[in-house]
Amino acid sequence: MTKGAGCAGQIHITRIGNFLKKLLIGKYSNGLHPLHPHKFDGGIAMNFYRWMMSKHLRTEAPVGDLARDMKGDKDFPHDGNLDEILEYLESKGACFGCMDACMEAWKQYERESHRAKTGSGS
Repeated sequence: MTKGAGCAGQIHITRIGNFLKKLLIGKYSNGLHPLHPHKFDGGIAMNFYRWMMSKHLRTEAPVGDLARDMKGDKDFPHDGNLDEILEYLESKGACFGCMDACMEAWKQYERESHRAKTGSGS
């Protein structure tokens, strides 16, 4: 047996163990499925902030710009409702395009949240 040949399985098991440890101690307790972050796992209610991070962080559009700004802003109201978020954005001097992107994203978030709660596809 060559040096290290028996280690591959152990390394794989160690990674799985580390993943499970993080999952159990809450590293992935953000309500997003750890292997498929675009899917809600049902564990914690997905608020608007989490939804934006899972849906639009890599979107090349104003809503993606908003998601990246939200992620980079440590003071962003993560658990805020639409009025609180819009008030916060306005207090930071957000432009009309940002406010519009937020309102449109909120509408989509509400539609998807409603579908997830009711289990309906429409």
